[in-house]
Amino acid sequence: MLFKYKYFREDKVRVLSKLQELLEKEEKVLLAVIFGSFVDLESYRDIDIAVYSKDENLEFLAKLGAKLELELKIPVDVVPLRELEPRFRQRVLIKGIVVMEKQPGLYEALLSLTLDELKLLEIACYGVKYS
Repeated sequence: MLFKYKYFREDKVRVLSKLQELLEKEEKVLLAVIFGSFVDLESYRDIDIAVYSKDENLEFLAKLGAKLELELKIPVDVVPLRELEPRFRQRVLIKGIVVMEKQPGLYEALLSLTLDELKLLEIACYGVKYS
C-alpha cells in the first residue's frame, strides 16, 4: 500500500517557494518545471520535476533529487526535460508549473522546439497533408 503525503494549498505555496529558492542556487539548472500529482491533485505522493540543465547525466540528477528531498522532506523525482518523449514533454511544459527560469525566454523556446518536433514526427509518419 502506498502512503500518500497530504498537503493543502498553503503548504504547496510554501513547498514551491522553498523549491524555487533551492533551485536558484543550482548553477547548472536553467529551467525547472513541476508536473504530475503535485500540480493536478490536492494530495500527492512525491514531487515530479523536469529540469533543463547544463548537466543532465544520471549522477547529477540523482544527487539533485536527493538534495531536494533532504531539504523538503518530501520524495522528489527529477527527470531531464530534453530526454522526455516529445508528446510527454509537451504535456509537462503546458500543464506544469515553471518554478525557475534563469534565462528569460527559455521556456518558450523549449515549448516551440517541442511543437516543431511533434509536427516533424507527424509529417514523417503520415506525410504532408494539403488542404
